[in-house]
Amino acid sequence: MSRQITSTGHSLMMAGLLLLSVSGVAEEFRQEFESPEVAWQVRFLSREAEIAIHERRRGVGRSGSAEFIRVISKRENSRIRLESSVPAATVFDELEASVWVKSTHEGFAFAVRVTLPEVMDPETNSALTLLIMGDRYQQAGRWQQLKCRTTDRSISDQLRLQRSLKQLKILSPAMFVDQVIIEGQLPPESVQIQFDDLLVTPVVPFRASESKGKPEFIQQVRQTVEEPVSPDHRKAPSVRFSLHRLQVESQPFFPRIITHQQERPDVLASAGLNVVWVPDYENTSVTGPIRRQGLWITSAPPYAKGADGEPLESEDASLLPFGSNTSPVLFWMLGARMTLNGHPRLSSWTNQIRDADRLNKRPIAADVIENERLASRHVDMLGISRHVIHSHCSLADYRDWMIQRREQSWPDTFCWTWIQTEPVPSMADLARGIESRPQLEPEQLRLQVYAALAAGCRGLGFWTTTSLSEETPAARERLLTLTLLNLELELFEPWITSGGKPELVPFHLEASRPDPWALNGKNRSSDAGKLEKASNGKQPNGKSPVTKPSREMQAALLSSDRGALLLPMWLEENSQFVPGPLTARNLTITVPGGGETAAAWEITTTGRLRHLDREPAAGGVKIKLPRLDQTAAILITSDPTLVEELNQKIASIQDRSAHLIVELARLKLDRTRQIDQELQNLGVGRPEAWRWLGEAKQQLEKGDSALKLQQYAIARQHADESLLYSRFLQRAHWDYANQRRSSATSSPWNISFQSLPEHWKLVHRLEKLGDLDAMENLLPSGEFEDLGTLVAEHWQHEQAMQDTVESMAGLLPSTKQGKLCLRLSAVPIAGTSALIAVSTAPVTVVSPGVTVQTGQVVRITGWAKVPTTISGSVDGALIYDSLLGKSGAVRLRLPQDWQRFELVRPIPESQELTVSLSLQGLGELWIDDLKVTAFEPGPETAPLSPMKSAIEPARFSPLDMRRLNPLQRRKP
Repeated sequence: MSRQITSTGHSLMMAGLLLLSVSGVAEEFRQEFESPEVAWQVRFLSREAEIAIHERRRGVGRSGSAEFIRVISKRENSRIRLESSVPAATVFDELEASVWVKSTHEGFAFAVRVTLPEVMDPETNSALTLLIMGDRYQQAGRWQQLKCRTTDRSISDQLRLQRSLKQLKILSPAMFVDQVIIEGQLPPESVQIQFDDLLVTPVVPFRASESKGKPEFIQQVRQTVEEPVSPDHRKAPSVRFSLHRLQVESQPFFPRIITHQQERPDVLASAGLNVVWVPDYENTSVTGPIRRQGLWITSAPPYAKGADGEPLESEDASLLPFGSNTSPVLFWMLGARMTLNGHPRLSSWTNQIRDADRLNKRPIAADVIENERLASRHVDMLGISRHVIHSHCSLADYRDWMIQRREQSWPDTFCWTWIQTEPVPSMADLARGIESRPQLEPEQLRLQVYAALAAGCRGLGFWTTTSLSEETPAARERLLTLTLLNLELELFEPWITSGGKPELVPFHLEASRPDPWALNGKNRSSDAGKLEKASNGKQPNGKSPVTKPSREMQAALLSSDRGALLLPMWLEENSQFVPGPLTARNLTITVPGGGETAAAWEITTTGRLRHLDREPAAGGVKIKLPRLDQTAAILITSDPTLVEELNQKIASIQDRSAHLIVELARLKLDRTRQIDQELQNLGVGRPEAWRWLGEAKQQLEKGDSALKLQQYAIARQHADESLLYSRFLQRAHWDYANQRRSSATSSPWNISFQSLPEHWKLVHRLEKLGDLDAMENLLPSGEFEDLGTLVAEHWQHEQAMQDTVESMAGLLPSTKQGKLCLRLSAVPIAGTSALIAVSTAPVTVVSPGVTVQTGQVVRITGWAKVPTTISGSVDGALIYDSLLGKSGAVRLRLPQDWQRFELVRPIPESQELTVSLSLQGLGELWIDDLKVTAFEPGPETAPLSPMKSAIEPARFSPLDMRRLNPLQRRKP
């Protein structure tokens, strides 16, 4: 035994000599947690804990962002382990890893994993690993730097232990560190952990080819520490812009980006994605498998820093030229929701990148939230993004907002956007404690994608903070939807990669569907008229044209040298909350020009192109589409070879596409049925539910039968019908809950079909409290009667300095209750255009913080007046709280006399709550009698008329003015 230990000591001493000999190539690995992707993987038993939040958060780190994790422990001493991969580094006595940690709980241990690639562990039949322990976290609530060093003694102790336990002979082993670990035990409560500034130094890259012995199992180790040897994977891509079109390897390229959340690369490739945003392009254990699946990498490049870690300007410092380790990178991704004067400054960082990447000249991408014109001078691929689902912003507003932002950039700028695939973080955080959490519907992803194409986006990213591979029905629905959309995008690529600007063409339709409320010969319910209005204006048995605002029903016309692609879409009001049926027959579109010899063909992913009727019309050609279901695609071309090419492509995907849509319809029906049952049990079911669920099931069964007969187009049609009837029921429930609400965002659980049971539970509990207006106002200065009081109580007044806008906030004599009210105003400066687009809120007023406690419900009310239409921004004026932020805002844009608004918010944790009053465009907003009340809600009660909702509608309305939250018109 002693001789074996001596031999090990000798090998470690030689490793130390090796470090001296290669010190010239040693480097450091640093992770500053500034990019949006998470770097730590959390492991625990699902029965012991669950993740509440796992994200990158700005402004919470030691400097800048940090990785933020909140875990809910379900029992005492539940174990947790957090792992983060680092580049494989050869083990020396001087090798040290460190990380800054801040947590609400102490006792976590920091460690590194050491892998011995030439020694097989007999228990796992894989390479033996050692765990080298470092510091423990002992300063709860404070930042503490934890260190771990692979000293000769610590390695020798672990080797001695492994020899004893597993009867191994380990002589002169090769070793490398490839992972850092935090582990510990949790109390039965919510625990927060934050990470910043992970450092491993000095790093001498480990090469598996230098290992001796090389037993068979070493081949697996080699794949984790070395890049693929294929020349194609080591060579940097040929990527350039030609006539404003992005080309990769001389072929048009439409980026379909995903944030990496530890998914298997084959899952991402199968979903039709082609670019993966990874946190570290040097981590070949991640990038190598991704490239082998034919996917490209995007990542954040480094920036020059001083000795204090602060960014340096490009005039003062530069980066070393990028080497072959950057070859998987297709383009550089600086970040999401960036500002020009961030950390580092955008202009300085891009100058450093271009200087370091002179050889490959790869494009630079960044998603910005301000000053698109100036930003587009520094980046090649400009991201213009916002989360709109479950917010006040309609999908038509979303499209118009992207067009407005695109037009503010330099002409012909390559613009792209992130597509929202899950609830915003503030909503996800609030929903951790409820059973029925908000969820995006498949149709909402589809409508976002088509709205982005209509706005001229030439690339899409799908924003995720959770893995596409999660084994939950919601995650499966999302994956199926993304896959179906990417199959369509691949067919559309010749047109969506063109550099032209889409033209928006309005269309008209006729409602000729059978009346869904009269199925089986039954009479419609008394609420059918209301639901009919919400169901896109369908008439029961006629064929008269539906009158709709033209901005809701428009088609995007994209042209190329081989014809045109027409994309009709129905961006119906309130579809950002719960989509309606969005289906109609006999759609007519007059296409400008159109060509005398060009034919029109409908494109689907499950069958050959279908020829459409066309006829000359004033100004162009009138095309008739028999059926519209949310969106459609029409090819206009006189090239028969193009038609046949598309038919061949569709033939190769129709089997898969049909199976995907049938599975998606099944998952949505199961979920709709489950939530409907919960609502019935609460006494608020809909009397039409059994008909629609039965019809959806019948259509799904027909789709299954068609699949067995390989009738893919028919299978898709039946699946679409099943989805339609699920939407009928979902929208009926949502409309019933909203029939007297002025804003759907006033209740946090009213913004999604999935969370409607929680909305009604909250309503039933508040009903027991009586007159809520009689409760104490925690914000008495909200009466706005004295300027000195507002200053003394620390109201915040924020004004954005803009060259073309003059803004102000002040008190104004009110003709209503009291003497004064708050007025926010913004007008164009004399001599400038009144039609300017406003990208930053001109003026915002924020209330002082109000202390609220865990478990309380807060109610915010007030009166608002808008004298004239607020222009320059689709957001108008926003009223929102600090718990949900702008995503939960009440929006006011059109002229209105004094009207009352309301926000109801359950409080998950004790905090200081503020209310923001923000004028986002040009005009005025008047506010008075702003009140904040907090109360303990009553206990959950038995449902009203349980299980009878399938027979008759519940008689209780959540906003019955006589029973709950009376919001009378303001009196003089």
